Amino acid sequence: MANQLVPMGWRVGRLDNVWGDMDRMMGAFLGGGSRESVDWAPRLDLSETDSHFEVHLDLPGISEDDLEIEFHEGHLSVSGKRDELTEETDRSWHRVERRRGSFRRVIRLGEEVEADGVEAEYTGGVLKIVAPKTEKSRARRIALKN
Repeated sequence: MANQLVPMGWRVGRLDNVWGDMDRMMGAFLGGGSRESVDWAPRLDLSETDSHFEVHLDLPGISEDDLEIEFHEGHLSVSGKRDELTEETDRSWHRVERRRGSFRRVIRLGEEVEADGVEAEYTGGVLKIVAPKTEKSRARRIALKN
């Protein structure tokens, strides 16, 4: 899971191979989700309570129609795209920092999520996903016997 919190979209020249190798190695070591060939990776926050996981992704400028959210075998997958810039020949670009193209984030939450209860809400460019835990996976307080 930890390897999915750091976007690897800032690759330069020969470092591309090194970052790819590190991403695969850390994914295998930490048991995290996969990262396909994508153009960029949105920033996310992941939190957990006794009853649920909560994920927030910053996705400004992306239409709801361009988002796909799935939960399968313990993995939450969010993918989509932000339209590419059209090449305009009447201007010179000095800086292009806003990422465009497709993205995919996969976060391993585990089998303790109630798949039918996962809910998503998209407001103001922020995607919020709440994934409730199953009853048997919730923390319980154990009383000591005397």
